[in-house]
Amino acid sequence: MSRFAKASKRMNDRVFDHMGVDAIFEPLESGAVTTRAILHLDIETLPGGFESAVTFTETHISMPKVDVPKARRGDVVIIDDEVYTVEDLADIGNSGDSIRVIVV
Repeated sequence: MSRFAKASKRMNDRVFDHMGVDAIFEPLESGAVTTRAILHLDIETLPGGFESAVTFTETHISMPKVDVPKARRGDVVIIDDEVYTVEDLADIGNSGDSIRVIVV
């Protein structure tokens, strides 16, 4: 692993340590995983790109890829007894170290 990759991982770990909350990720195909998650509320989305006249808001959840390497529609994330169901991967925030999903 390169020095940059190590530094990136340490930074990502610290972000989730400081900004994340305890969460449970329950994939449809296997057992539950305890992780840290960052809940992003009211993310404004432009479905047609920047020239779109219509916007809507979504809720996103970011989690470390070391705990959640992939997520699929129907998987569940539980934060503070609130259940969120994964709809899709978000267009932003999916880096080498974290995964960001759109939830309902």
